[in-house]
Amino acid sequence: MRSSLAVILTTCLGVSASALDMVRLPDGSLLASGPSSTVASLASLTTGTFDYGIIKYTSAGEIDTSFDLDGRYEAGLTGLTMTSPMVRQGSAIFQNGTSMRNGVWSWKVRKMTATGAPDTTFGTDGVATITVSGESLIGGQGLVVQGDGKILVTGGSRTSALVAKKDYLARLNADGTLDTTFATGGVFIPPVQGSAKTGKAVAQALDGTIYFASSNVLDGRVMRLSASGVLDTSFGTAGSKAFSYWVEDLVMLYDDSM
Repeated sequence: MRSSLAVILTTCLGVSASALDMVRLPDGSLLASGPSSTVASLASLTTGTFDYGIIKYTSAGEIDTSFDLDGRYEAGLTGLTMTSPMVRQGSAIFQNGTSMRNGVWSWKVRKMTATGAPDTTFGTDGVATITVSGESLIGGQGLVVQGDGKILVTGGSRTSALVAKKDYLARLNADGTLDTTFATGGVFIPPVQGSAKTGKAVAQALDGTIYFASSNVLDGRVMRLSASGVLDTSFGTAGSKAFSYWVEDLVMLYDDSM
């Protein structure tokens, strides 16, 4: 950035766009990501043109035109994509999110190289799609890359009216496939749903213990699982601690408290 109080304004990818997150790369350059569309509101989710993009800036705050030819990467997903904060792990960058194409919602996880380009060794052209039979899925905001390279991601399912149904926690292998050794077929679904929630956050202790948070507009809860995705029923009430407010994030402290 040019100074400690620099502001960057960028017009890109349509008439309605949002920068949801920014990550700094080792060389001081920046990646900003978010969705865009040709409509100015979400009133018509099945019309207009929706896309997802990344813009790369130099450390001086200028668009880096060496990145994807013009400094802008456009996914061309033809569907609204909402992304989680970008998580940088070593030379890789990950995002957990949602895409919508022709009225169909799907749960996506993206992996990029250190330059912000899609990592083609992950999923299909850098994007893994998580599916659960019979469910319309969305991605949440939580993503943790384990020490062994596997990826924990939060998500949920929606009704046709876009009302939350269930909260999910999935684990992917380093190549973007579901880790079938985790929970049931790679996806943990809480046995008692209660009020409908969406998976919001995930954190992992040094011993591999996993904490999973989910919320809706009324309340939230935190669950504790083993490293293999089995609910620890000694935690809270039958493995879950309920709260009368949203739970949006989890952080592990140095002593493994949360």
